[in-house]
Amino acid sequence: MLLKDKRVWIIAIIFAVCIVYLMPTILNWEPRWWPAQKINLGLDLQGGMHVVLTADVDKAIQDEMIRHVDTIKNVFKDRSLSYKDVRYDQTKKALIVEFNDADSLNKGETYLRDNWKDFDISGGGELTLALTMNKEFVTYVRQNALKQARETISNRVDEFNVREPEIYVQGTDQIVVRLPGIVDPSRALKLIGRTAVLEFKMVNDKAGRAPTREQLLQPYGGVEPAGYKVYESRGKTGGESGFYLLRETAELSGAYLVDARTGYDQYQQPAVDFSFNNEGAQKFATITGANIGKQLAIVLDNVVYSAPVIQSRIAANGQITGSFTREEALDLAIVLRAGALPVPVRLDENRTVGATLGSDSIRSGLLSFVVGLVAVVLFMGIYYR
Repeated sequence: MLLKDKRVWIIAIIFAVCIVYLMPTILNWEPRWWPAQKINLGLDLQGGMHVVLTADVDKAIQDEMIRHVDTIKNVFKDRSLSYKDVRYDQTKKALIVEFNDADSLNKGETYLRDNWKDFDISGGGELTLALTMNKEFVTYVRQNALKQARETISNRVDEFNVREPEIYVQGTDQIVVRLPGIVDPSRALKLIGRTAVLEFKMVNDKAGRAPTREQLLQPYGGVEPAGYKVYESRGKTGGESGFYLLRETAELSGAYLVDARTGYDQYQQPAVDFSFNNEGAQKFATITGANIGKQLAIVLDNVVYSAPVIQSRIAANGQITGSFTREEALDLAIVLRAGALPVPVRLDENRTVGATLGSDSIRSGLLSFVVGLVAVVLFMGIYYR
């Protein structure tokens, strides 16, 4: 009898613990002091977003080729290998290396064939070599870009406080994002699909800012001067957008950012405060110290957010201002903290899944649980007395 009593108590305790852990789910409440949380429901049960993004992995190949231009120049310089020019040919999708004479060509080709195993090397003309990626390296760059894009989107979603998201690669260039219980689909879509490439570029001293592209380029005969490119600016609150002529090559990128938080500018409008790591702070200090009195544009996804005049040497911290709402500033800080996407992504599919079917399934599941529990208890009681 005592053994039976012990078994009854053990069963009762286990049953009570189960009830404690199920109460938040059954009653749809979740106080902080309760030892358990609600069961996380999937997209099919509580509704949400189903998004399919296509990554421009070809852009990753182009960026990798352009990056190797500087690498070859630096390697040749370190090894005292003479060359005339190194550039990326968009049409041929190849790196073109030009030499001054046959001897330099032979030495350069020997070095490249011995050390650059990821490239196929062929003659590109007189005293010229053409380097193209081999198939294995192309596959690696594509897969790595897709993997990095998935990880970046995952980091952004984590900041968005979505429970049990599903983010996975599909095929050779697609990323599927499933967000259960999302309440603001448009905001979430902007957050996960934004490239968020942050760059700092010097403004052309002569051009400044102009209301139209034509006015900006008028001193140059309507053509962008070599080494410069026209960028449109984001309109300030109560104002219109304009155009800036900026250096094509960025002085510094957002790759050195370690933190980004919402803040306020001098007019108490929402802004984004950011900080660099040690290497980025040193570079930023050098740039600002050498260009006091000049304009430095803060460019995000090829749009100028602000172009302040450098008043003094700045090191580790900066601020991005613009006509932000508090929510926009928060989302921008999130994407900057999570990092830029390695390649642009395009929205191919966007479905908002309703929770109607899920609610019916939940009700049916609870009903079957209660009926099954009662049936088992009655059977056990009758059969074992």
